[in-house]
Formats: sequence, structure tokens, C-alpha cells
Amino acid sequence: MELPIVQFPSYVEEMSDEFTHLFDQQRQFTHFKQLMTGFVSAEKKTMAHMNGVFTYHSDQSNLNRFVTHATWNEYEMNKVKVNMINQVEPEGVVVLDDYIIEKCGKKIYGTDWHRDHASGQNVWGWQIADCVFSGEGIYPLLSSLYIKEKSRWNTNNDFSSKIDLQMDHLSMLMDMNLRFSCVVMDIWYFSKRLTDHIESFGKDWIAQSKSNRQVKSKGKWISLKKFGWKKMQRGGFKVVTLGDQKFLMKVFTVTMKKMGRVRLLVSLNRHGNINFYVSNNLEWDELA
Repeated sequence: MELPIVQFPSYVEEMSDEFTHLFDQQRQFTHFKQLMTGFVSAEKKTMAHMNGVFTYHSDQSNLNRFVTHATWNEYEMNKVKVNMINQVEPEGVVVLDDYIIEKCGKKIYGTDWHRDHASGQNVWGWQIADCVFSGEGIYPLLSSLYIKEKSRWNTNNDFSSKIDLQMDHLSMLMDMNLRFSCVVMDIWYFSKRLTDHIESFGKDWIAQSKSNRQVKSKGKWISLKKFGWKKMQRGGFKVVTLGDQKFLMKVFTVTMKKMGRVRLLVSLNRHGNINFYVSNNLEWDELA
């Protein structure tokens, strides 16, 4: 059974002080603390439910308007958050990813059919491009709703791909002076346009790569899959333990088509699955 909330937790009161200057009215600041408390404590994350769990609350429409018709500055709020991260994390990495939030309503803004690669099914809902900071802890950074190019919601023909959204995120994080050394991403974000953008900030990047990407070997272009198995047969791989799992790993400096000179890590798990990871840091090794 969910207990009613009679006051804001002490950690919400303490941390929210950093954001006081962003709000013109005390009521706005109270709504802000309601949301911060509700996201952590409420069983359901709807506006109505998060509003209702407080013993003393106004109509839920007030909390709703605070989010949908806000006069506070979203950029400045994120800037405060980044500054708070910098105070406790001397350095870390930015991780790019996306996720799907399933929805039922067909008229909810931004909803569409998206391929859920984890389940192998098409899912109706929102697809969110987001990034997090990983250091001693993990902290959410920026998120943007992805609208497909041919979506009925794209009425202005102002299309931004997920790579475009993540490039914007990284530009904002640099402008906010977030301290990070590297950007980590999965297969779907591994593109020359994005890696060039990251390198323009003087940052390293690491990305998983599809096995059909090509590298040059003895003057010929061959797939990573073929390259990896050839190297595996020659041996010399290190046994690397990550958590409770062991992998065979080895790094190579190679020329990759459309990417240039990169560092390639070939990894084999106990199930016989081979994976490939690429970085612009040519000093990167199996234990980096």
C-alpha cells in the first residue's frame, strides 16, 4: 500500500535549493519539488497520481500546467544539473542510447510504430533519444522525442534523425561545460557524421560495430567478421574478466572503410559470439 506524502524528503529540499532562482513564484518551486519527490516515491508516474499522493495538494491541473505551459527555462535547469554533476564527478563518459515508452492512445502527440530490437516486435509509443553520464554514479542528462520523417506529427517538414538529436545533445553538454572524456554508443549510432562531431570537441569515442563493416587487410577490404575469425585462429588473445564473465579479447589498429584509422577490439564470449568495438583512441587496449 502506498503511503501518503506529508512533506518533502530532506534530500529533495537540500538539492532543490540549487534551482530556486529559476522560478518566479513559490508555487512553481513547490510544483518542482512535488515532481522530484513523485518521480522517486510515487508508484505511478502520471501527473494525477504524483499530485494525489501528497496529503496537501491542489488540483492536478496545476501540476500539469507547470510542465506543459512552463515559464521556467529548461536549458538553465539542465545547466544547474550539469554543474551539480561536476561537483561530485571529476570525470566520466557520456553514453548515447534510445528507448521506447509504450502508449495506447493513437492521438497522443509523437506516438508511432517503432521497432523494439530487444523483443523483435513493433511497438506503439514514443521513441526517446537520450544520454546519461557514467562516472562513480549514473546521472540522466538530456532526452529528446524522436519524430519520424514521414510521421503525421512532422507537419513542418523539420526532420531530425536520432543522430541529429544526439549531436545537439552533445553540443549542449559542451556548452554547459560538462566534464567528460569519452562518448560511448551502440551499433545504431556508429556513423562518421557523429564521430566527427565528437572529435571536433577533442573527445574520444567508443562504438560497437556491425560485423559487415569493412577493414583493410593485406591490401584488400574484408568484413569485420572475416577479419575477426582469421585473427582468432592465429591466437594471441587475452582472457579478460568483466564481472562474472570471461572474454577472449585483442585489439588492432586498422583502416576502416569510411572511418579511417581506428582502434578495433575483437571480443569472443563463452557462447562463441564475436563482437566488435571501435575507437578513435589508438592507445586503447583490452583493459582500458
